Parts: sequence; structure tokens; C-alpha cells
Amino acid sequence: MTDQIKERTLDLIAPGRKRIVVGRSLWRVDGVVVHVRCVTQRRDRKFRFNLNENSLRADYELWICGTSGHYLIPKSVVTTMHEHPNAYPDYTHRALTVLQVDLKHHSAMYARPSVKQNLQQYFNVPLP
Repeated sequence: MTDQIKERTLDLIAPGRKRIVVGRSLWRVDGVVVHVRCVTQRRDRKFRFNLNENSLRADYELWICGTSGHYLIPKSVVTTMHEHPNAYPDYTHRALTVLQVDLKHHSAMYARPSVKQNLQQYFNVPLP
């Protein structure tokens, strides 16, 4: 089901544009690499994602929050969150940064103490 949601969202952000799979959860759309992550619907409207090597390789990170919407975030913002000195580490994979997206407030909490990134400008936007 998440594959269908990913394909549908890619159609939304890049309608009619050619895309090819270039890696695990990585698509190239007209020369731009997009890392696609999908978390199914949550009652509290808070979605958990992590930043990994593919997140840092891509030009954009696409976070799909169930059927409620998506965020298309440029690499510079993703890198800033990942490289924050107090970024939340994944306890299983220390090289990953974990974060929580709050769909109601369009924010991502990614570092101590409660450091947030405003995501409003990235909500449901198309690929440039």
C-alpha cells in the first residue's frame, strides 16, 4: 500500500514528468533526485521519520504523512537538521537522525531541547 501512496504522491509533485528508480526509495525526476519516505496515518497526526544516507544523497526529501499530505524538503534543510549537534540519534543505528513531524503545526522536532523546523513552506508543494 505504501508503494501506491508513494507513486501517487510522486504524480502530484511532478505531474507528467519522467521518473526512474535509482536506489532504495530514491527516484530521479528530470535530473533531480528525490528520497521518498511514507508513514501511514496516525491518530495523533504526528509522524516519525529518520534521516539516513539516502536522505543526504538526494536533492529533496519527500515525507508522505499517510493520506493527509506531504512535505518536499530541500537538501540544505535536511542537512541542517541532520548535522545539528544535539540531533536526536537513532539508538539502533547511531548514524541516523530521528525526528517527529507534527502535521497539525507543520513542524519537525529533531534535536534537544525541543528544536523544531517550520515545515509550512514545504507542505504539499510541487517539485521545482
